[in-house]
Amino acid sequence: MSVEYVSEYLPPGEMRRVYDDLAIFVGEVAGESIVTVMYGALSGIHTDLWYKPMAVGPSWFGRFLRESEEKRIIGPAESDLVLVFRDGEEITFCHEGDIHVRSDSAERLEQFIAAPSFTRLVGSVSFARRG
Repeated sequence: MSVEYVSEYLPPGEMRRVYDDLAIFVGEVAGESIVTVMYGALSGIHTDLWYKPMAVGPSWFGRFLRESEEKRIIGPAESDLVLVFRDGEEITFCHEGDIHVRSDSAERLEQFIAAPSFTRLVGSVSFARRG
């Protein structure tokens, strides 16, 4: 059974800051492991391509994110961007201006959101457990 935490609403400027720090975060969390990335709801591509997994190496993630924004495929609090890490933790940067963090393990998820790299990414944003 999946466990999920959802953040409070982040104003556009705060979500922009999170996007700006995302490449550093991915490098810290993924190490050398490939990250699965998916464009989601309200992405600027055909809906048949939403939630199709793409493998992105951490060293290329910054470029991937920048090019995705330049091509207007994604944008902070404009479309969903989903990242899935090697241990199954999943983060959705939601088009509604919040962040969803999921895992099949409550223990791993709580460790993940308590990690220094995650708290640096989200700052003082608070999360509530859903479900």
